[in-house]
Amino acid sequence: MMILTCLSILAVDFSVFPRRLAKTETYGTSLMDLGVGSFVFSSGIVAARPFLKKPENRFKPFKGQLLRAVRQALPILILGFIRLMMVKGVDYQEHASEYGIHWNFFFTLGFLPIFVTLCRTLHKYVRFSIVGLSIATCKVYFNKIRRCKMLLNFRYLQCLIFIFPFIVYQITLYLGLEDYILYAHRTDLISSNKEGICSFWGYLSMFLIGLDIGHYILPVDPYYAIRQNRRAKKKPKPQKLAMILFSLVILFWLGFIFCIVIGIPISRRIANLSYVFWVIASNTTFLVLFQIVEITFFEYWKNERNLPFIIEAVNSNGLAVFLLANLLTGLVNLSIRTLFVNDSLAECILAGYMFVIVAIAIWFNINNWKFIL
Repeated sequence: MMILTCLSILAVDFSVFPRRLAKTETYGTSLMDLGVGSFVFSSGIVAARPFLKKPENRFKPFKGQLLRAVRQALPILILGFIRLMMVKGVDYQEHASEYGIHWNFFFTLGFLPIFVTLCRTLHKYVRFSIVGLSIATCKVYFNKIRRCKMLLNFRYLQCLIFIFPFIVYQITLYLGLEDYILYAHRTDLISSNKEGICSFWGYLSMFLIGLDIGHYILPVDPYYAIRQNRRAKKKPKPQKLAMILFSLVILFWLGFIFCIVIGIPISRRIANLSYVFWVIASNTTFLVLFQIVEITFFEYWKNERNLPFIIEAVNSNGLAVFLLANLLTGLVNLSIRTLFVNDSLAECILAGYMFVIVAIAIWFNINNWKFIL
């Protein structure tokens, strides 16, 4: 996915790239719309590693967690300001309708650790009451529904808790925020960056749900996070993981279908509920398919390292690779007029661009350099 993302952010500037795969303006779906959400979702999955390796991290004092999150976010926020100054300084092409005049994707990535820390602290104290409030909120908003009965167990609880703040966001969209995002004039700093500020809550929801799912797919035992205090030996349970993922796939696709039925069109620009469910459902579908393929065809090699070296290098430093791809994309766009480049030359430029990215990713991996969100 990361390789496709890096390729797409430059390829979209050339005429050789099919327009149907480019980001949509307001409503609709495309490959790049799925890619940006998938990047945040996968970052959430990977972010579960520190809590699986050291479970005591989740019980550290709030002040220490928040300071650590700020230190973690600061380099990314600085990169966001650097990109802002470079874009404004060289009059680089940009689409204000995507994130706003000043906001960019690095600001979204940078604020995620801070708000994830706040939500994680809340989740430490809030359990079933939030789920009940979520259902009640859904009942108030969708007044056509008279009765709603859900069967919940522990593995769905955290996902529902993380969806709750976004349900509130979706209600505010319904009450007028969506019209503000799409049609309000840019008269001040907030309104100038309304798309980036408001869509952040959708990306935060995707990150949190990815964080929860990461607690199941990263350990050999999908219930490791629940059973971590037991002394029993942790054994690989790929079939159990496939069942958990499949149940989540059904849950998220039903949520997506429900949103479409009640008239919430998919919009990456505002990162509404339909978009969040679409991204999460698509990614969990991919995960369960990968798990089924592994169980079916690679059961005897499950303990061996079969990951290609290039993919391992890119995955181990996804954020650094993404930053590098953005930097090279800017350099290429400043150097040539990409829309007027013929297809053959465009393919050569893209091949060289990907060669540089992969080579640097391998170099980072060999030297064990990590830059993680």
